[in-house]
Order: sequence, then C-alpha cells, then structure tokens
Amino acid sequence: GIGSKHRLPGDQRVFKLAKGITAFDYCPKNNVIVTGSIDQIIRIWNPFVTSRPTISFPKHGSPVFAVCVDSSNDRAFSVANDNTVKVWDIVEFQCLQTVIPSAHKYLPDTEAAHFNPVSQSFVMGGEHLAVLRVQDEPSVQLLAEVIHTHRLPVSGIRFSKCFNQVITAGEGGSVKVWNILSGQCVFEFAIESGDGAITAMDIDQSGKKLVTGTENGSIKIWNFNNGELLHILDKGNSDEVTDIQFTSVIKNRYIVAVGWDRTINFFADTGEHNQQVQKPISAWSSTTRCAHKDDILSVAFLPPSLIATSSFDGEIILWSMISGHLLNRLRAKMPTDVGKFSTQGDSAVKKLLFLHARGRSQEAASLVASGPAGFVHFWNTRIPSRPADCFKASVSNVVSMAVDTRNTVLLTGDYDGHVTLWNIKDYCISSSRHSSADPPNKITFWRAHTAKITSMEIIERWNVVITASMDTAVRLWTLEGNYIGTFGQMSLWILGDPSTYQHPLVPKDVLMDPIVCVPGFERGGRGGGG
Repeated sequence: GIGSKHRLPGDQRVFKLAKGITAFDYCPKNNVIVTGSIDQIIRIWNPFVTSRPTISFPKHGSPVFAVCVDSSNDRAFSVANDNTVKVWDIVEFQCLQTVIPSAHKYLPDTEAAHFNPVSQSFVMGGEHLAVLRVQDEPSVQLLAEVIHTHRLPVSGIRFSKCFNQVITAGEGGSVKVWNILSGQCVFEFAIESGDGAITAMDIDQSGKKLVTGTENGSIKIWNFNNGELLHILDKGNSDEVTDIQFTSVIKNRYIVAVGWDRTINFFADTGEHNQQVQKPISAWSSTTRCAHKDDILSVAFLPPSLIATSSFDGEIILWSMISGHLLNRLRAKMPTDVGKFSTQGDSAVKKLLFLHARGRSQEAASLVASGPAGFVHFWNTRIPSRPADCFKASVSNVVSMAVDTRNTVLLTGDYDGHVTLWNIKDYCISSSRHSSADPPNKITFWRAHTAKITSMEIIERWNVVITASMDTAVRLWTLEGNYIGTFGQMSLWILGDPSTYQHPLVPKDVLMDPIVCVPGFERGGRGGGG
C-alpha cells in the first residue's frame, strides 16, 4: 500500500492537554474548535493558538466523551459519561442548559451522540436511541437577571473571623473580599494571568493571610486586604494544585499542597514577607512521591500530627506529619447501590475532613470522606481495615463538605448544586451504635446552585451557610436553607434582620434551571434496541 504523506512542520498544529482530548468538533462559522476531556472541562480553541484555550467552561460532573457543534445557532452540545447533556453558547461563552439523566430519562450507557441541524435535535445512542428536540432558547432576560459573584466559576471560599469577611476566588484569577454582615464587596485584586485559574485556597489561623494554588502549579501567599504578594512557594513542577491548607504541629506552622503531581508538598510557614521563592521540605516530598497512584484531590489534618490524603482512584492514605511515614491505606468498596448513574470517576474521594471534636476518642469515627459514588464514608482511623459506616448522601457525587466545630451537623454539596444538612451528633460514635441501615437524620435539603458546589462553610456565630459553585455565584443561607442573598447583588442585607433577606424567594436561575423543569428540551421517542 501507499504510505500516508507526512505533513510539513509548518502545515500542522498540535494541541496538548495533560489529561488528553476525548472529543472535539469544529465550528466553521466562528472558526473555533470545541474539545472535551477526561478532566471534565469543555474548552474552545482558536485553531491558530495552540498554547492555551480561548476559554475553559465549568466542569461537567464526569469525563466528557462527545462534543457536537451547532454552527447555525452558535452553540455546542456536550455529553459526559454520566449521560448529562450541556448546551454551551460558543460566542458569549456561557452554559445555556444542563439536562441530567433524571430529566431526559435516557439511562443506558451512551455510546454515541449526534446533533442534527435540520431537525434541530440531539440524538444519544446506546442500547436504545433517545432524541432530544431543541425548542426555545433560554430566556435572555433570565440570563441577565442572574447575579454573578465572579465572571468565571468560583473555585473556593474562606471566612475570616478576624475581619468578619468572606474571601472568594474565581477561576479567572480574581480574588474578592466581602463583608458578611451586608454582602458588600470591600476589596478586589487579581493574581498574575500567567499563573492560570485558581484551583485551591486557604487562610491561616489568624485569618489575615491567604494562600492560593493554581492549575499551573503556582502557590502564593497574599495579604488579602490590600492584594500584596507576601511569599512565593515553588513545588518544582507545573502540575495543578487541587487542595492546600495551613497547618501547625506544636509551635511549627506549615503549608500543605497536593494535586496532580501525586505528592504532598510541605512548606514551612516562616512568616517572611520578602516575595522570595521557597522550596518544599525535601524529606517530605521524596517520602510521599509515588505513594498515590493517581491524582491527589484532598488533604485533611487532625492535631496533633495526623494527615489524610485522598485520590482520584478512591484510595485514602494516612500519614504521620512528624515523621512523614505512611501509616495506613484505606479504600472503601464501591457500593452496590450506585443506581444507574454510575460513571467513570465515581471511585474518586473528592473531599476529606476530620471531626476534630472526636479526635481523642478510641471508639468514634473521626474521618469523613465524600465518595466513592454518592456515598459518604466515616472512618475510625484507629481501626482502618474497613469504614465504620457509610450512607447514600446524593444521587450524584458529593464533592464538598463542611462541619460545625462541635461536629453535630454535616453539610454536603453535590454536582447538581444540592445542599443537605445531616445530624451526625450520635452517628458512628462507637463501633456498635450504627449500621448502614441506620443513616444519620437528614435535617434539611435545598437546591442552592445550578452547577457543582465547589466550597461551603458553616458560620456558627450567625447560624448561616456560605456556598460557592461553578455557576459563578457565592450565596448566603440560613442553616434552615432560607435564601439570604448572593454576594454581588445590588441590594445589601443586614445579617440578623430577616426583613432584608431574599427569603421566601429563591435564586431565579435555580428556579428556572432545566435540571428541574427542562424548558428547552422535549423528550423524544426511543428507538428499539437491536
């Protein structure tokens, strides 16, 4: 046979992503390429700029396997492994719709997808065929009325007790400081554009310093009240930082960063403000490198010296912070009751937290893990052979959690923007008190956002909850789930005066989101299986 002709170097362009590209389509009208990836992100590229995408959209709930462009209407459709369909405006760069399997009712594994521009319908195929007919476009008025805290998805929030301020970070690199008593923005600054999107953040114990980690591996410490760069931490690679925390052992203070390099990077928190570059503690980095076989997603600390890390493959590792030694490996079995929403990536443990009030107890489970699947597992770190118990917390994956200081309530947030408050006061406090048939009591449940919850905090002084999401909003709620307001709205609130709250209203985007009422899709008939 005749071999294929090799292209000249100047006659081709190569696009490279760390997690690869699983699907793509080209829009000739706008001359852009739309890609999907295992990292769940939809990207739009200029064909002549291969170094970085023009825009990265908020993440899907699982890896993307199909992308279809509708050039005539300037939009793209994407399908993830969990059968969630998203519609994107590739000119205005925003998500128009999200349709989950419980809305479009197509539950078998999808093997292929196709958009028919003539009939304006989106076809999904596997064991059967499902036709989703596109009707009216989302209301422009509704989109205009949605309040955005940041221009791009919010990657994290932290609350400073010292100043009664909420610090929010957007993936676009902006950091905003808000007065929690009124919702007013008091300061804003941006990190350098070359650092990439902010992917992790934390504030120190004094509530005065902020540390940020980015998708390009940059770690920097800031004075968030004036935007001054205080210190630069260099872990020696450009792998994404997924979680970062200030910790302390006895009188020594540290910063712990984890991410795609699968290493625990320890930095001494010297308190110096000289903007010099600081390397991690070499002994720790060499000890932990290659312990995890997949990307590390979360890190948690329990005084006096216990650290836990979790990874995408579902493994949890316990470490001694003093010696750096690996103490135990924990792994929960994939629950059998995952329903029909089981997807690639369900094994991931996306968030860890310790119940500090139980730390000295020999009997009580003190480590909480979100995952695998939509389950929350409680572990007694002194009996690590199996979880103390677990319960189903969401039909989708639980991706964010928070607890009060007394460890009586647990807050969980999922991929679809739902928030649930659980009573865990007596849950797993001894080895014989609970079984999987006796989950904690669900106190309340509400839809806070239209996309994945990225961060949450319980502020006990006022009994309120702060939630942040990929939908670009940061919102304040009472502990009962009553809507106080969105940071960035025109009218300010007075915390403690319910007459200034938005309740009984709910956010308009939540009210109209197609995950509930699917206004833009009509379910078509199914073809027969072959």
